[in-house]
Amino acid sequence: MHYKFHSNILSAIVALMLFSCGNQNGEAKHQNAIDTGKAVTAETAGSPSGFTVQRLKKDSIILVTVQADAIPDSLSLKIDHPFQQIHILIKDVKTDSLNGTIHPEGVMRNIRFNQIMLPDSTMDGPFGHDIHYATPQQGDYTLILGKDNMADGKVEGSLTVHIKLK
Repeated sequence: MHYKFHSNILSAIVALMLFSCGNQNGEAKHQNAIDTGKAVTAETAGSPSGFTVQRLKKDSIILVTVQADAIPDSLSLKIDHPFQQIHILIKDVKTDSLNGTIHPEGVMRNIRFNQIMLPDSTMDGPFGHDIHYATPQQGDYTLILGKDNMADGKVEGSLTVHIKLK
């Protein structure tokens, strides 16, 4: 009986560790959710704007997809909830560098470039309102915008993102 009790606790700890390890990769691999059609809701910002917008994982991720050779001068976006992140997926990058700037509307806003995901699925970050990043790998880059947990301010609201490839 005493052995069975410890065995159950050990099984629970192993299951918890496996569950928490699996969640770390789930956020980074949002492309799989798109490929398998797991988007909860989807909306298109319209072809004239040059990018598409999808809402994934029960509205917690706003995925913006744009082709590297068709990046608009600016992306006008809006965060509706404090838990949301914006993932800007830039397809087919073949340049030497990527520069980006976030311009949030209003005062006391808490939004930054949290991370960048490279074509080989490695990540770098955090950054601030600006990012200047060398892009030696060709392929898809994802900019992840969200709350800075070490700062105060409001996440929700409109913002404009400027991205330039050089």
